[in-house]
Amino acid sequence: MRLAELYGFSALKEKARRKAVFYFSEVTQNEEFLTLTAQELVDLLREEDIGVTNEDEIVYSVIRWLDHAPESRKAAIFTILQVIRLSYVRVIALRKLESHAVIQESTECLAKIKAAIERHLRGTRQPRAHTEGDEAKSKPRAGVSDNLAIIVGGWKGVSYNDSLAHHLMPLQSIMCLNPDNQQYYHVTDLPDSASGYMSVAVADGRLYVTGGRAHPLAGQGPHSAPSRQAFCY
Repeated sequence: MRLAELYGFSALKEKARRKAVFYFSEVTQNEEFLTLTAQELVDLLREEDIGVTNEDEIVYSVIRWLDHAPESRKAAIFTILQVIRLSYVRVIALRKLESHAVIQESTECLAKIKAAIERHLRGTRQPRAHTEGDEAKSKPRAGVSDNLAIIVGGWKGVSYNDSLAHHLMPLQSIMCLNPDNQQYYHVTDLPDSASGYMSVAVADGRLYVTGGRAHPLAGQGPHSAPSRQAFCY
């Protein structure tokens, strides 16, 4: 893009820019990405069809860009945050962004990120849209899937002392699977030892977990009574 701009090749510049948008994930790994001006970065991040698997990639690329020259770029970070769809950034990435030294110096940035984290934890996620631009940012980008698989509790087969016999160990974790990149993410742990045979439902952006048993239903019994636990996430 820079070379085309230098020689006034506007058509070539636009073609290079479109390639940078389409191959954004690959572009961010090049050294040239680190030399982008704040405005050039903002212009790319505004694109609806930017080439990323999820919004987390954009956050990590911004952190990398910021680390290249934090002092000269910290004045632009709030403007950059305005074009990141924070509602579609996972909490783990939001926490990393929140902990960055440049972000820590900005009360505006901290407030914006903390609000996004709170919406995630409450299950509301999207802020109220006041303008057409806000409405666009309340939706995932084109080509970015918002489908996730939630795995709650369960059992894991383990063996002891090289024995061929397997025992079932309860899992107290709630995991999230992103089918786009086949990555698993640990969300939280169940606060109770009853980790199997639960009923799980999703309604209005919240996850409801009820019942469960602390021991597998193996053999003829007797079996322990099912839990009366009920949790909402």
